[in-house]
Amino acid sequence: MKRIALWLLLCFLMVSYTYAQEVNKIIAKVNNYIITTKDLDDFCKMLAYRLADQENEISPNDENFRSEALGKLIEDKLIAAQAQKEKIEVPTPWVEGRLGEMIASYPTRPEFEASLVERGLTMTILKERIREQFMARQVIDKYVRQYVTISPSEVHLYYQQYPDKFSPPDIYVLWIAVSNNKNDLADLGELINEQGIEQAEKSSRALLVQTQTTKEDLREEVASVLNQIKEGSFAIKKFDGEDHLIYFEKIIPGKQLTFEDVQERIHSFLWTQKFREHYQAWITSLKEKATIKMYNQ
Repeated sequence: MKRIALWLLLCFLMVSYTYAQEVNKIIAKVNNYIITTKDLDDFCKMLAYRLADQENEISPNDENFRSEALGKLIEDKLIAAQAQKEKIEVPTPWVEGRLGEMIASYPTRPEFEASLVERGLTMTILKERIREQFMARQVIDKYVRQYVTISPSEVHLYYQQYPDKFSPPDIYVLWIAVSNNKNDLADLGELINEQGIEQAEKSSRALLVQTQTTKEDLREEVASVLNQIKEGSFAIKKFDGEDHLIYFEKIIPGKQLTFEDVQERIHSFLWTQKFREHYQAWITSLKEKATIKMYNQ
């Protein structure tokens, strides 16, 4: 009986070991680092958790998401290796401080902890990820961020080259009345022609409603009407099962923003663009120097 029990126990251990190997396979190797399915699972859960905080829900099991996450995880391993070369250390208070900020963003600590459990995360995984982010930031500061500068002349040149980007769209001022009786709308249209839109609006008993919008935001049916009439005129068209009177009052031209109004926005845009270019060039150089091997998942 004891032998049978021992044999069953050994079989169970062998099956468990085989199952663990299947579940936690090596899927990539970056120099001396290995990336397993568990590493990728934890990383995907962490990314999904951060996206959820930004109100962008995504499943950690989404294939496209996992593929992009693996690429990012490989980059993180390269950055981590560089951080080790630099002997960068992250003080524990930094990690605890960032963790405290994350906890404070929830009504209570139990709710924060519940959100971790819900996404299959642990406090240990979260702390390690925070530590890695601080390390990465210091390395990126040294090799990328310090070389990104934007001169005033670059900002001014961009403003001159792309004036359309800083001209708000024209605003269309319309009046719309909806009724099941087309004759009532026709009479209202005549009243607009005879007494003007302001008097017609007073006499319409709230039937006429003003709207101000860009042409891009107009409904297709309304936009088609505006293509057929001029400012100061109206048309009646039926859609959504009801007749609509559309009076085209005027267009308020968009006023181009001054350089002073947008220079900070331009500077931020150009800085981000240049940072991405420098970062991508740096990451590419790290990849070229590294030994990266992918395995079938």
